[in-house]
Amino acid sequence: MELSKGQSIFYSEKRVLDCLQLSLASLDDEQKECFMDLGLFPEDRKIPVTALIDMWAELYKLDKNGVQAISNLHKLSSQNLLNLVVTRKDASEADGCYDDAFVLQHDLLRELAIHQSSQKPMEERKRLILDLTENKLPEWWTEGKQPCIKARLLSISSDQMFSSSWCNMQVSEVEIPNMFPNLTEINIDYCNDLMRFPDGLCDLLQLKKLSISNCHKLSVLPEGIGKLENLELLRLYTCIRLLGLPDSIRNLHRLTVLDITGCFRVKKLPKHIDELCSLRKLYMRKCRGLSELPASIIDLKKLKKVVCDTETAQLWEEHPFANLKISIPEETNDLNWLES
Repeated sequence: MELSKGQSIFYSEKRVLDCLQLSLASLDDEQKECFMDLGLFPEDRKIPVTALIDMWAELYKLDKNGVQAISNLHKLSSQNLLNLVVTRKDASEADGCYDDAFVLQHDLLRELAIHQSSQKPMEERKRLILDLTENKLPEWWTEGKQPCIKARLLSISSDQMFSSSWCNMQVSEVEIPNMFPNLTEINIDYCNDLMRFPDGLCDLLQLKKLSISNCHKLSVLPEGIGKLENLELLRLYTCIRLLGLPDSIRNLHRLTVLDITGCFRVKKLPKHIDELCSLRKLYMRKCRGLSELPASIIDLKKLKKVVCDTETAQLWEEHPFANLKISIPEETNDLNWLES
């Protein structure tokens, strides 16, 4: 079956589509939405279960400890719509520990998720999924024909032939919040040419979840990120060249989860990190550049969990927290970052 680049197999093989859609018949409406959300993630990549828990807790008002989300994942797995992999031996549903659990999905099933998400006109879709091949951008992006998009979720991925600079895309910073007025979540994964987070995205004031993972050339975040006053989760996973967090992060008073796992060039946390008054979980494994913690760390009154390595745990032990749980997961070998 030969297809032109960017064309779905379902355009030429309707029998394949009909067969795969049978797997969706036993799903309830919420589970179907969860399945379509999987199309937001790049193909052939591990999808962290924690990212799905956070997403679905917000979108579908599920419990934040992940019980309902895991139930949905098991249902999708039972229909062979995904593979659920738990790598930690001590991970269990009882304690809600899914830090090292992930989801894998066959490319054809991802195509199905994208197909199901694309049945409505673009202006009415809940998800906007852009798979950019070579240097081909949508006409509405390059020619100033941006529609008013109601999507709450935006996913942009590119292939190895894509060489355009993300920061030079012809989209007015003023137009971005007008294009995506309801956008609450952005996931950016494996954008190998992303060196700086676009300033215009800092005007998406409704944003609650921002996940940037495996962007190995990203070295700096703009000060404007402090304008995202509704942000609840900031994930900077394995951004190996990121040098630090901007001081303006102190303005994120609703932030409950901060993840800088694998950011080993980050040498210090912001001096005024104590102003993250809602912070409950901090993930900082493989942050070997850290040699000390700011004194203000002790004023993170709502902080309940830190996930880190043995060396970093010793830094936390120098600060007397009453109810802080420090978790040191088993080491896993993730070599995906070597691909860049």
